[in-house]
Amino acid sequence: LFYDARTGSGRDRLRVLLAQSLKLASDVLTPTSAGELTSTGTNVTKTAIGVEIRDHCYGLISTLARSNFALDERQEIFDCGNSSSSTSAFTSIATATLLFGCSSNETEILRPRATSALDALLGGYTRVIALRAEQAKKDMLAE
Repeated sequence: LFYDARTGSGRDRLRVLLAQSLKLASDVLTPTSAGELTSTGTNVTKTAIGVEIRDHCYGLISTLARSNFALDERQEIFDCGNSSSSTSAFTSIATATLLFGCSSNETEILRPRATSALDALLGGYTRVIALRAEQAKKDMLAE
């Protein structure tokens, strides 16, 4: 899927699908973020999700955070797939909070993936801030 946040006739349908995918990935990772995922010995909680599935969820979040989906005005990447009606400021740090929790509670095997997803998300924040600064500069020059 190629996503461009500024053009395309099917943009809204694709944006909704990407947001739903992000929401599902966030739901899968929530037990890990909360520290509920324990797989020591034979004690595995019923919220335990397989390593492969969590690995793919981190990959999905990383990909979306590095794509133009992060520049979308609804800011769904920053709110675990939920849409924001405000475009004036960042309205949520829910995804960052989720990934910080995952980075600290994840198994050793997946901790680098969780940290990488967090890095990509923070890079998304940086890109949005840079884009907004550039737009503000253009607006000032146009006046």
